[in-house]
Amino acid sequence: MKRFLSLFILSILLPVFTASASSGSSTDAALQFLQQAGLAVTVAGTDEKELRFALPGGGSGRCYTYGLTTPYQMNWQFDSITNEEMALFLDGYLGLLAQVEQGLATEEHLHPDYHKEEGLGQRNIEVTVSNALLYIENLEDPWLQVLLHQLSLHDENDALNSLRARLASRMLGKLDLTPVDPREGCSWYDALTLSVQDALPPVDAALYVDDPLLAQLTQEMIAWTDTRKADWSSLRDVDKTKTRNIVKLTVRKTDENQNTLTLWAIVSESEYTLYDGSRYQSVSGSWVPHRLTYTKDDQGVWRLSEVIGAGDGTEYYPSILSFCDGDEALVASLLAGDDTDTDPCFLRYLQHHGYPVPEEIPY
Repeated sequence: MKRFLSLFILSILLPVFTASASSGSSTDAALQFLQQAGLAVTVAGTDEKELRFALPGGGSGRCYTYGLTTPYQMNWQFDSITNEEMALFLDGYLGLLAQVEQGLATEEHLHPDYHKEEGLGQRNIEVTVSNALLYIENLEDPWLQVLLHQLSLHDENDALNSLRARLASRMLGKLDLTPVDPREGCSWYDALTLSVQDALPPVDAALYVDDPLLAQLTQEMIAWTDTRKADWSSLRDVDKTKTRNIVKLTVRKTDENQNTLTLWAIVSESEYTLYDGSRYQSVSGSWVPHRLTYTKDDQGVWRLSEVIGAGDGTEYYPSILSFCDGDEALVASLLAGDDTDTDPCFLRYLQHHGYPVPEEIPY
């Protein structure tokens, strides 16, 4: 009964935002949303698809509307926003989603009885809410702290707290180990359990590559991959200073002279992380045909001197054909992505360092 009353009261108290602004532009709809959320913003500039505004607390923001008129499909960005303004925005945004979940949206396709026999309306509602949370789940840590504070108040707005908890859980990502479904709102907050990311030791290719020369060449590619990905931003749930890159070379052809060694190989790489001493995760990875050139240094050690990888999109095949000097049979072998799994390599690395070895690595 308490939950029912909370939902009923919420549906009365939350303002009904206009989801379809037929009488104005999409930027008008974004501005109307901000005003109805209680943010007395000042328009700093606008065009057909973008609204720029100044916030009352001295910060600023912008909204890319893409010509759409529903605030939960827009890209919102803020700079120097206060905690109070964050709370107003979140209440307005999540309040709008609460209305969607209750079947109160103005769009016909977001009503539970829309093609009810196929369940299409309910699926539309679920997808719309999930996508809307996705649009804002990458907001920075101060937003997460505001959400957690709102949940700590136990204000009995069950529908709103459910969305607050779901958004907070998505923000936490792999760090959320809470045994309660975030749909339970404050119950999820009360049971909140956070994971800890551990730093993995440096990678030595010789731990999983048996051939000494190939291990040396692979180590060079590990160093190159580490450097290439060094400026990639860490995520809230993945501290990249604690992850490790495992690289595997599946060699299709070699060409060696006195001082130069060239490999045509599939370069497989995966970035792994560890949580709580025993929970592993692959956070990124790829396998891409390459031509790798190594040159001997003064000590006779092969050093990586040139890396040519396959291009993107329509350049993919032509680029491989080019660095294979037109050898179509070699291209075909590089396009056969067999034996490119890095997980067995990672498991041998874990075993060497005394970590518990799982049956499989989740992605």
